[in-house]
Amino acid sequence: MRKIVEPESERSIWGKVLLNMKERGLYDLHSICIQMGNVAIIQNKFCIISYSQNDVDYLKQEQNYSDLVASFETLGYNYSIEVIFRLAPAELQLQKIHELENMLGQKIKIKD
Repeated sequence: MRKIVEPESERSIWGKVLLNMKERGLYDLHSICIQMGNVAIIQNKFCIISYSQNDVDYLKQEQNYSDLVASFETLGYNYSIEVIFRLAPAELQLQKIHELENMLGQKIKIKD
């Protein structure tokens, strides 16, 4: 009887990577990454999604990115790493409202 091995979830992998950063003494990198819970694996790319442009810029700095990749590789994960900036849902909603206001040429009032 063969045992079926389920693929590891993105969240599980991310948790192990975060722990690895902490164990390796990468405290600044760990403190930034621990706030980023939106992760996904798409076509062998491990995507880390942040709502903070500053955090994305920090992770994309050469040494920080190298340490991030090394944290995956140390654990045996062979993914391309992509750090993505997205607007937070509330900011995205405000952006859409402003676009509509510009199209209509007037302010939009939203009732609670």
